[in-house]
Amino acid sequence: MAEKLRIYPMFAVPMFHFSIDNWSENKKKILNALPPREKSPVFNKSNAMYSDYWTQTGENATFELPTYGPVILDIIEEYLVEFTKVIFEPDQVDGQGTWLGFTDMWYQTFTGGQEHDIHNHGYTGWSGVIYVEHDEDVHVPTHFYGQGYKAHGGYIEHFEPPVKEGDLIIFPSTVPHRAFVNASDTQRTIISFNMKSYQEKIREEIIFKFGEQAEEQKQQEEDKIFTPIPKKLILPN
Repeated sequence: MAEKLRIYPMFAVPMFHFSIDNWSENKKKILNALPPREKSPVFNKSNAMYSDYWTQTGENATFELPTYGPVILDIIEEYLVEFTKVIFEPDQVDGQGTWLGFTDMWYQTFTGGQEHDIHNHGYTGWSGVIYVEHDEDVHVPTHFYGQGYKAHGGYIEHFEPPVKEGDLIIFPSTVPHRAFVNASDTQRTIISFNMKSYQEKIREEIIFKFGEQAEEQKQQEEDKIFTPIPKKLILPN
């Protein structure tokens, strides 16, 4: 008798989707923290884009988060707590704490004709996007592409998350994605960042603590030779 057919879902690529609470207030905090347009570190006149990406990455980058980084972290830390509870094994969360290291953070504001072609963020670990200014009537969400092909036709699989303004998405940094051309004159702004879930040279360290071992674990972390600068320690209740 022939064996029964077995089907395996070989690969799955997770995306974490959060809607930020108190968005009207938090949007103001973020926009007020960003550099004014006229003082933007980079202004690309050919495609109307303002961004500090080139000052936050590359050989000349300073080893620190941008000035608006603390504002962003304060707003999204509760969502990062939930994120770490999923990506780490249960025994790592219960009493042992979890660790995230931010390697990069930048903003992009663009209007008519600007786009960001297909790319990924390398082997960083995890990447995130906050949709700070996003008009669902005229703006298209980030488009993601699978790393395989459909069995029929050979088409690349793709996915467009149903995001709205005030949403945060987190995804594996290696996943190809793009921002389609902004065909409107309505400004679109995003904050993007990269994170590692294992310790090495990073810009910002966040340690989420759980259970009775929080203080003991905190002391152990402080005693380590490796101490990223600056360091942010979060102890949830």
